[in-house]
Amino acid sequence: MFGLIKGFEIKIDMFINDVKSGKFLYFPKVKKMLGEVDIFEQTNWDFTNEFSNIVGLIKIQFSQRFHDFKKIEKLIKIISYPDLFDVQDFNDYYFNWMGLENLEMQLIDLQTNPIWKNKFVNIRERIEELERHRIHNEETDCGVDNIILEAWNNIPENISSVKKLAISLLTIFSSTYACESLFSVLNHTHSKARNRLTEEDSAACIALQSTRCNHINQI
Repeated sequence: MFGLIKGFEIKIDMFINDVKSGKFLYFPKVKKMLGEVDIFEQTNWDFTNEFSNIVGLIKIQFSQRFHDFKKIEKLIKIISYPDLFDVQDFNDYYFNWMGLENLEMQLIDLQTNPIWKNKFVNIRERIEELERHRIHNEETDCGVDNIILEAWNNIPENISSVKKLAISLLTIFSSTYACESLFSVLNHTHSKARNRLTEEDSAACIALQSTRCNHINQI
């Protein structure tokens, strides 16, 4: 997701340059309109300059919207690349409030343990395979999120601080969509017609409806 955000910001710069050049390679309908209508020549309206300013405002708004994500750009890599994460990058962040003891030492233990190091190498290979299926619109049993969560849940407690940090990053909401979807599931499950459901039964029903995997190992 973070890669898509960065990619779109770079593309906005390409859009601005495209408009300023007057080629409109990425705006074919605008190019067609300019070729058919001569209102701009009649009114001396600087359409190209105004259009590039509008696209520039989009870049500013987009950058402001995802400003907080940029603060953790380096840190977020630890989710899928803990074996390649530079321990020195921890100096850019403050973790005292999270109570992460021996974070650096634990990360070194993970990186030097061939079992856990190879685990994340294999995970990235699985993610790459899933991405190929996604591009070709092929269905898969589980999504990328489930694979990564499963991996971190299996990390032993002697690397608990790194595990806690990774799971905390995974729980960051990119938008309110996930919350709103969950509330919709909750309202549908615990309706007036099913108001006698216990908390345990309601939680189980919600888990079944909101889990992406087609199969669930544990409920």
